[in-house]
Amino acid sequence: MPRSTLAHCTTRAHALQMRAPFSVTARAERASVSPGKSTLWAALRLAGTGQALEAERASLAVALVVDTSRSMGGEPIAHVLKSCELLVDLLGPQDRLAIVTFSGRADVLCGLTPMDDAGRAQVVTLLGGVHTSSGTNLHGGLAAGAGLLMTAPDGLRRSMVVLSDGEPNVGITSPVQFASYVRSLRPLGVSSLGFGLHHDENVLHAIAVAGSGRYAYVADPIAARVDLARAALAHGGIVAGGLELRLRIAEGVELLRVLPASLLRHGGSGVATAIGDVFVDEDRPLAKAKARAVASWPQY
Repeated sequence: MPRSTLAHCTTRAHALQMRAPFSVTARAERASVSPGKSTLWAALRLAGTGQALEAERASLAVALVVDTSRSMGGEPIAHVLKSCELLVDLLGPQDRLAIVTFSGRADVLCGLTPMDDAGRAQVVTLLGGVHTSSGTNLHGGLAAGAGLLMTAPDGLRRSMVVLSDGEPNVGITSPVQFASYVRSLRPLGVSSLGFGLHHDENVLHAIAVAGSGRYAYVADPIAARVDLARAALAHGGIVAGGLELRLRIAEGVELLRVLPASLLRHGGSGVATAIGDVFVDEDRPLAKAKARAVASWPQY
């Protein structure tokens, strides 16, 4: 069975131009399969190829939602705090920044603060006093960040960046629940950054997709400057919005698993899931899909 018959991939945007400002590629681990049952993986990638919809980045109101739970102790929290400092440097005097920390409960470290020299110095000083404690109420952190952003002055684009290992144990905890909650916050944009080798990418990916933002794993903040910039400034560089991935499953093929775990809708035309927005110069994996196929040679 040639790989092109494994699944037909199409995308839909709310407002497509004559020439799509993005591309989607699909590759299977093998170009063909032998007769009989077999299992294989296919990988899908998305790339932004067009120009940003806005000529200039809008001024931002950004809330950093920082995980200070016990599981973040050691290197992860050190990387989170360094990432926050780097994100502060990306913003200008026209932007405002708020920081929320969450463990068993959510606390406001600082409200929306202009990112002039004095504001930056204030935020860096406050970050120096952050420590970890028990519990992981990610939902509470998101709610507190959204509340702060509702107080932003008119004319500022509002967005959140979650910095976490994605292991919530207080309040809502599943990727599906988080996706539903984050969608209820629109038009707020939400991105997520994962820390620690054992972070839960399913939770953080679900948050970013539902929030039309970006998700990235940050092993080292210094090496991940581009990922940090994209997360903080994502909503100033959109080339296409509201994308949906559709997989049309060929006869004889069964879709077994999709990674990261996504909220899938099944219908007569196949399987569909939201994939969020596409950004300038973006090149990211959409999903890995595991499928079982039954192939036979044509009879003559």
